[in-house]
Amino acid sequence: MQRSQLLEELLNIQNQMNSIWKHYFGQILREEHITVAQMLTLFSIDEMQPVMGKELANRLGQTPSATTQTIDSLPNPSLVVREQDTKDRRIIRLRLSTEGEQLVGRLKDKRKEIFYKSTEPISDEELQAYLTFQRKSLEQLQKYLSQSQQ
Repeated sequence: MQRSQLLEELLNIQNQMNSIWKHYFGQILREEHITVAQMLTLFSIDEMQPVMGKELANRLGQTPSATTQTIDSLPNPSLVVREQDTKDRRIIRLRLSTEGEQLVGRLKDKRKEIFYKSTEPISDEELQAYLTFQRKSLEQLQKYLSQSQQ
């Protein structure tokens, strides 16, 4: 097979996997009564906490008001705690509540379980080769995007 054919097949498989992930994980999110946007917001808060709303919005690539709407539309408003800065009352920091941390933990565990299950038939050598491929692809993508933005 030629390189272009291999890349097309790889792209096709990646699209199929994304579709399967989206469908299956969508079911899990519906069971938890949250949207993809809410999940991404909760995951970002988990990684960045405590975080100011503007920083979170930048990370998510949206406006601060859109981020606030996403948080306010959570099925359980107590998943995210808003803490006012003691020195500057205008500053509000966000963090997950215990319940929010538990929800994020369940979602991450489920994602990990699915991923581990999907890689069971792959040997350690194949995993190492795939990891090398992913690292190189990521590095090249980051270079390409940084150059294209200059």
